Parts: sequence; C-alpha cells; structure tokens
Amino acid sequence: MIMRRLFTLAILLNLILMVKPLSACDQCGCSSGATFNNLSAFATYNFIMLRLGYSSMQGYGDVGSFALNTNADIVGGYSLNTRLHISAFLPVKYNYFEHDQNSHTTLGIGDAGFMANYILYSNSDKMMKRVSSTLSIRGGIELPTGNFNENFRADDVPAAISTGSGSFDFFWGLRYTIRSGNNAITADYIGKYNTENAVAYQFGFQQSANVYVTRSIKKTNAAWLPYAGVSGEFVSGDTYHDNFMTGTKGSNVSAMAGLEYARTKWVFGAHTEIPLISAYDTDINLHPKASLRMVHLFN
Repeated sequence: MIMRRLFTLAILLNLILMVKPLSACDQCGCSSGATFNNLSAFATYNFIMLRLGYSSMQGYGDVGSFALNTNADIVGGYSLNTRLHISAFLPVKYNYFEHDQNSHTTLGIGDAGFMANYILYSNSDKMMKRVSSTLSIRGGIELPTGNFNENFRADDVPAAISTGSGSFDFFWGLRYTIRSGNNAITADYIGKYNTENAVAYQFGFQQSANVYVTRSIKKTNAAWLPYAGVSGEFVSGDTYHDNFMTGTKGSNVSAMAGLEYARTKWVFGAHTEIPLISAYDTDINLHPKASLRMVHLFN
C-alpha cells in the first residue's frame, strides 16, 4: 500500500505543475487565462482536482502599478490506457489591477481546455531496473470561454486583466524523468501559441521549462514527496493590430519548491516559486507566488 501511495505521489508531482500558470503570462500581459502547463505526462489514475493559486507583481515608472491574479481551478483526468491520458480544466479567475490611484477588477470563468498526454517510452515497469526513465509528449487547446476586455485601452488597464484571451490557443510539450530508488529528476518544457482574437489582439508566444528533484518518503499509512528545482519562462510579447504592446515581453528564472502528501485516495499539496532573475521591457518586480491543491483519485 505504501509503495502504491509513493507511486501515486510520483504521478501527482506532475499534477503539482499541472495547473501552474506562467508567471509572465499572468503578470505581464501575455495571457489572461490560467495557462495549464505541465500537465501530468505519467498519470495512470483517474482524478479530480481543486487548485487555488495566487500571484502578483509591482510595476514602476512615472506612475506605479500593482497587479494581482488569483484562480480556482477544477481539473479532471481519465486514463484511456497505460500510455494515453486525457485531462480537462475549467478555471475561475479574480484579477485586480491598480494604477495611478485607479483600480479595476474582473471576476469570472477563464479559458477552459483539454489536453492529451502520451508516453513515448518508459521502462519503469521493469522491476529489476535500478534506474528507470520515462519520456512523454503532450498537446492541447484552450477555448475562448473566458471574457476578453475589448475596452482595455479605454479602461487604462493591461489586456491581461481579462479572464480570457478571446482566442483559440494551442500548447504542446515534452517531459523526461529519470528515477533511481526513491529519488527522481524531471526536465520539462511547454510552449503555448495564442491565435489572434476578434479585436486583433494576440497574446505572445509563451515558453516554460523547469528541472526539479524529488524524493519519496515512506510513513505509516501515508507517503510524502518533497521536491525542489528551478523554472524559467520566456514570453515574446503581445501585439494589437500588429503593433507591439509595451510591458508584455520578458523572461524570468525562479526557484521552486513544494510538498505532496498522500493518504488512501486523497492527495494534498503546496507549491511556491520565488523569482531570482527577471528581465522585461518595462520596470517590473515579480513577487513570490503560491498554490494549494487537493486531489481525489478514483477507479
């Protein structure tokens, strides 16, 4: 039973990053909905998950600004077979933006989406292997179910204050994990391409990569999975009627860490990221962000 829980945690570590929004996207205007990157490439369980997320940033210049992004996401996953797993997600977002003593808030459903994860190679089922590895690919689509604020210029707010992008968006990725005993190292990449929406606004191409180390810890009737690593993000910048939007292009590197706890068919987790280096086309200070999640597994 303990080994099953540890394996479950190893799978759900990928759910840790499963609904992790790109920092730059939420905070600097390249995307308005939660970008569900890093969906589990190894999920062999059916599940439903609730995730709560928080991120914020401070802008400097002639007039300061502050942006806050929060989300509550419902995610469901189902295994079609041992290699192919599908997921669907629906975010609810609350965004706040303050600029020059004026404030603006949005609340509503974000962009829902679907993703498929396929394991290209895995030797983890070979019990005599001291070192095992898994390589997987994924691809998905986000639907324009959220609301895009077409009056963002008149309201003097960034387009990212919207709860949705207003466009059909596509994402894809790769993940490689190598395991030895109770330890594992995972490298992950995902890219997201937003199409142009009805008012000729196009959020920039977003890329995210991370590397993290995990260790499984056995306890009586329970299992723990701490992890730590680094993540990097790059955003090409938004355009509006083919004109570049200042404040939407940049990159950052963050330290990340978290902890998963599993007991019977429930898994609880916490995740945090602390910015280390950032470079944007405007003077922006990214704040630490955090998330909490609760997962229920079912047959």
